[in-house]
Amino acid sequence: MSFTISDISDLKRLLIEHPEWRAELRALILTDELVALPRAFAEARASYEARFERIERALAQLTERVDELAQTVGQLAQAQARTESSLQRLIERVDRIADKQGLMLGKLLEREYADHAAAYFTDYLKRVRVVFPAQSFDDTTEEILYERLSPAQRRQVTRLDVLARAKLITAREPTSPDLWVAIEVSSVIDRSDVERVQERAAMLREAGLRVIPVVAGQDITLGAKEMLEQAPVLLLLDGKSEGWERALDAALRD
Repeated sequence: MSFTISDISDLKRLLIEHPEWRAELRALILTDELVALPRAFAEARASYEARFERIERALAQLTERVDELAQTVGQLAQAQARTESSLQRLIERVDRIADKQGLMLGKLLEREYADHAAAYFTDYLKRVRVVFPAQSFDDTTEEILYERLSPAQRRQVTRLDVLARAKLITAREPTSPDLWVAIEVSSVIDRSDVERVQERAAMLREAGLRVIPVVAGQDITLGAKEMLEQAPVLLLLDGKSEGWERALDAALRD
């Protein structure tokens, strides 16, 4: 078969009529690299698509693991919240028990100092008599409480844990003035105990009494200890006394 190509239109027409010639013509015109480019592009595309599929599967697995982790974290958070709630209830219960134990210990200490007041003050005082706690008051105590104190002062004074009357150990005359010992008792002495005993002792001084304020207990806070460095208040700490001279001098000056 013979044919004549006069222009590009004839070539195009022939390639359309004989599409099998295109590959031969392409091989003549293009380099080997350009001829191979479509196949290389197809292979690269297939490779990238396979890689993207692996990435998508990995992302799906990662998303699933993140969801599982989030669920686990949520469960842990709920468990922690339950644990914290239980711990808080336990702390509150322990605090209540500690408060009750402190109150019970305080009551036992009050009884101890009331029952053995003479023994605690024996180096300085004699004829120690506990005024209250008591079922009733003697005439002297009643006169002080009901004639020299206002009702508000009386309510405060009678809330002292222990109030006692005594004589100085150096007193020779039976008619020598009494010394009154006002005691606030606490398992742990704090600033409020020191302030309270001073306020109540001051009320008794206004009634004309010579008063030694005392704080007694088994332990003491730093704040209370600092106050007692200046205050004329006797400290009885686990049975041992501190500040006798300052407290006694202040009482005798009144």
